[in-house]
Amino acid sequence: NEGLIAWTGYIPATSDPCSPGASSRVYVVDYDSAKSRLTNKSDSDTIIAYFESPSTLIKVQFLKSPKGKIRAVYTSGDASTGNGTGQINELPGDFGRSAGKAVRLNWREILD
Repeated sequence: NEGLIAWTGYIPATSDPCSPGASSRVYVVDYDSAKSRLTNKSDSDTIIAYFESPSTLIKVQFLKSPKGKIRAVYTSGDASTGNGTGQINELPGDFGRSAGKAVRLNWREILD
């Protein structure tokens, strides 16, 4: 297991909670240290707390390439129209360790 936890947060576009539209933040942290694994797109040495997207993030996934590199990607959409565009983008960051394989865990397994 790569020891990562990812989640998204949404910031409403208006003060009316019933109005559609939001920007999104995605967080990726190492659950052993609680440190962010995201980096600045222009400077890969600078750690950032979250990645912000002007559109709604629908899904965050970790993928492993045939060469073993772990990448994080997100799918974005437009909440104001109710349609997901299905646009897939890569998150900037360091998501792999030197060994191990990516495994999806339930939160109860992490606590054990």
